[in-house]
Amino acid sequence: MLFSERVYWRLFDQINSLVGALLPAVIALGCLLLVGVWSRHRSVQIATALLLAACWISSACLFLWLYYASVNWAARYAVPFFLLEAGLILLVGINPQLNRPLARRDARGSAGFVMLVYAVIIHPFTSLMFGRSLGSAEFVGLAPDATALATLGYALMVASNKSLWLLLPIPLVVLVLSGLTLYTLGTPEAWIIVAALLVTSITLSSTKPRANGPTTAL
Repeated sequence: MLFSERVYWRLFDQINSLVGALLPAVIALGCLLLVGVWSRHRSVQIATALLLAACWISSACLFLWLYYASVNWAARYAVPFFLLEAGLILLVGINPQLNRPLARRDARGSAGFVMLVYAVIIHPFTSLMFGRSLGSAEFVGLAPDATALATLGYALMVASNKSLWLLLPIPLVVLVLSGLTLYTLGTPEAWIIVAALLVTSITLSSTKPRANGPTTAL
């Protein structure tokens, strides 16, 4: 590895310090994702997609470009893929034909919401669980892992069977690479990534293809 575990977590300290007083706003915007995915209003659905797309752009520009690239030169090559994911999220969010019916009570939607809740509310506190300060917490919109986890949840809830495979590949690759990095560094957070990948895999394998229609706008 080009860097140590201490250096890696210090990057999150730095980006959280950079955001500073705006950090509560970042957390609040993440919480809005939890509300937006349940809305039947097209304007709110589009705003939710815009917000999640902005999270990919901000995590690419702030974390990857400004901080991670200073210790891992390959990080800059990931930026275009983050921007591509932002565009795909917008494509799915804007086009109702690429959405699945809202509030479908199935394993896929439930798993997606649980993963979204985890990414937004619980994942930042893993820093305390594993003996680090809250200053090195990973927040959706700033940290790639948290943003990718939130996107898996969003995709499982919102995307149709067709568009699901537009949204999933990049977040899955991000999490696989991150999991390998964390495992190499010897940090237990790697197993969180493994668990998320397993949940996603099991959920998809147990979901039977169904016809998907457009979401009804009020």
